[in-house]
Amino acid sequence: MSVLSLPLLFLLFASSCSRQKSTSLPSSVGVQSEVLVVMDQHTVASPLRDLIREVLNADVPGLPQREPFFRVTRVPLSIYRGEMKKMHSLLFLRMVDTLHQCRLTTAFDVEARPQQHVTLAGPTIEALMHYVYDNAEAIRATLLRHQLSTLCHQLSTRHSPEVQRAMQRLGYTAHLPVDLRHVKEGRDFLWASSRTQQKQMNFVFYSVPASPQLLEDVCRLAEIRDSVLRENIPGSAPDQWMETVWSAPSDSLSTFNFQLSTRIVPVVFRDAVSLLPSATCLRGLWQMRHGAMGGPFVMYAWFDAESHRLIVAEAFVYAPGNDKRDLLRRVEAALLTVRKKAADGR
Repeated sequence: MSVLSLPLLFLLFASSCSRQKSTSLPSSVGVQSEVLVVMDQHTVASPLRDLIREVLNADVPGLPQREPFFRVTRVPLSIYRGEMKKMHSLLFLRMVDTLHQCRLTTAFDVEARPQQHVTLAGPTIEALMHYVYDNAEAIRATLLRHQLSTLCHQLSTRHSPEVQRAMQRLGYTAHLPVDLRHVKEGRDFLWASSRTQQKQMNFVFYSVPASPQLLEDVCRLAEIRDSVLRENIPGSAPDQWMETVWSAPSDSLSTFNFQLSTRIVPVVFRDAVSLLPSATCLRGLWQMRHGAMGGPFVMYAWFDAESHRLIVAEAFVYAPGNDKRDLLRRVEAALLTVRKKAADGR
């Protein structure tokens, strides 16, 4: 299965971009994770129609059940009008016989704000299909990056003051959903939770002494995660604590039953609230040892050279009987707002 890696999520977006500066644009519409695919007269009746749906409906890695990357609606260009033009995420498929090769371009805030137009154009249907096969991960990443960035900006205007104050005591700032108002603080540790029964969001932030080489050792990262969470997020009984789900009692990397990316890359977002220096990403499942709770998590870890410490920001959710994709993405977007507090205290 194709894995959405952090490098593709944050780096493969150097295609041509343009932005509408007008302040009169209407607000975009559409639910979270929705993508409207607009197909011209050449692509709408071609095999590309089903291929692009398959690509956008690929399984999200690191979830306990199958959920597609996006909610996809496909329409022909001939009926593309009205409210459709205000959609926040659009993918245009076009065959242009004057082109010599396929190209993927992006434009922002064209008909509404915030909005992304992604256009995939190529000389033939066959060429377009080959391009989609070869670049499926990059296409998904382009669309997901915009949606996470949009969530970041929503959080910049409305976020949890309780978490912000607690993070400042640790020398950092972050914009968390207002639902996360229950905070537990420890030594170099913070846990914020919505504490809801059915769709619970959680944020964890901590630091430990380390070297930058640790970012390349995912097994050791997972061990540190389990150690910190065992100490700080215990269950109701002495033999219960939060831990990473392993697929088998072995030390080999193949025993992880979650997808992960181990490369260290810059985290750069269009108009990001802040910039993380560089990060390693782990995605997978957590469980309460000897308990009935569990769910997906995503963890970003990076090295702070000034303090010589590993910094970790993690999102995890607990939503029994519910879809978890959009819930987890809400908190994952919040991880991308984490930044070190400036010297002047801001």
